[in-house]
Amino acid sequence: QLSCLLHSLMAQSVSGCQAVAKAKKSVAVVGAGAAGLAVAATLRRSCLVTVFERSSDFVGGVWNYSSDRNGGPMYCRLRTNLPKEIMAYPDWEWRRPAGVSFVDHDSVLEYLRSYCYDQGLYKHILFGHEVLSVSQSASIDDTSPTDTGSRSWIVQTSRSGPRTFDAVVLANGHYAKPMLPRLPGIENVPSGLVSHSCTYRRAEDFKDKVVALLGAASSGQDIALELTSSAEHVYLCHRGPRLQSALPKNLTELYAMDSVNFDANNNQFHIFVSTDDSSSAIGKVQVDHVMFCTGYDYNFPFLASELTRPSHVPNLYMQVAHCTLQGLFFVGLCTHVVPFPQFHLQSKLIEAILLGQLKLPDDAESTSLRDEAEKLASGVPARHLHLLGDDQWDYNDQLADLAGCQRLPVVMRLIYDDVRLERKLRLVDFRQWDYSITGPDSFEKRFVS
Repeated sequence: QLSCLLHSLMAQSVSGCQAVAKAKKSVAVVGAGAAGLAVAATLRRSCLVTVFERSSDFVGGVWNYSSDRNGGPMYCRLRTNLPKEIMAYPDWEWRRPAGVSFVDHDSVLEYLRSYCYDQGLYKHILFGHEVLSVSQSASIDDTSPTDTGSRSWIVQTSRSGPRTFDAVVLANGHYAKPMLPRLPGIENVPSGLVSHSCTYRRAEDFKDKVVALLGAASSGQDIALELTSSAEHVYLCHRGPRLQSALPKNLTELYAMDSVNFDANNNQFHIFVSTDDSSSAIGKVQVDHVMFCTGYDYNFPFLASELTRPSHVPNLYMQVAHCTLQGLFFVGLCTHVVPFPQFHLQSKLIEAILLGQLKLPDDAESTSLRDEAEKLASGVPARHLHLLGDDQWDYNDQLADLAGCQRLPVVMRLIYDDVRLERKLRLVDFRQWDYSITGPDSFEKRFVS
């Protein structure tokens, strides 16, 4: 059927570069979310894979919803920003629910669980094992049957002593540590009046409130729209271009939030915002609550602190392999991308390196450091060094070519671009489009009212 066409095209990338080493390397994978599952599925035949998952009994990472405000970034009525037709792994079609492209978090979790079961990954996962430390051995291991002359990696968890591996793949995501801006006056506001989007669960919790959101990326826009169903008024504060879509009457865009003030004597909470993009004048708005939709810091508490930054991970080849620490890999750092297919390609790159089919260039480190310095000098914020956006497609093609796998079909980009345009023009109801793949470079869509 046409609905299976994309996956039949992409599945060739799975069988196209399977290779088995004479002596299988041992690989530790941190995290059994979408990224960790992609790694395990790719390496399970060519390597000895052990996945460490801190949760007691479930896969899926951030896609597990909890009503507990400290239970992760999923909120009750969240739906994906991308259609399932392009979100799926190349080797596992996303069949349900039929007739709906933008699915809820329960559907994503069901998909990931079925993928884990189908690929036989559960036997590789150690649940309830929070990784406490990942370090490279102090001396060269000349006894290793797979990596003579290299240093092994030592992983220690909450439930086991040190274990030695040839390589470690960090796939623990980047939605655990909220990025909180240093907003003047915020330290004087009672804690219950300020939150981060990671604790948001339901619009009803803000019934008849005036809520100001700082940040208008995807989560800021989506939560702002949802809040309009219960809140008295919602202010969306951001420095970016004004939204082109029609918005609900009780949603107003404001420019940057410069500071806040809480008057304890009168129990009044005000935000101070720029009245235009020139920041030449400041307006005062009374609110009941401020929510930061400002994203997350990268967080690898089990690694030596000098290896990562809250804003990014430096010194990487293809945003995956550490340039100087052999056997250390990252999957899922990139943002503003179609994630699951990219996780698959990054995993394929890792497999090619581990099997000796691909070697890092001699100038990998100098090239990585130079590229980072040039981006920072050009004005790119450090927190955007892993942001790809339109560059993801060339990057994905590079990954596939280096790994010796088939590239992702062109139709993925076509649908991605169409969704982005629809979201820009009709933010309120763009998720009512249902997409169908009709060929490697064609698709159809219908609006479901």
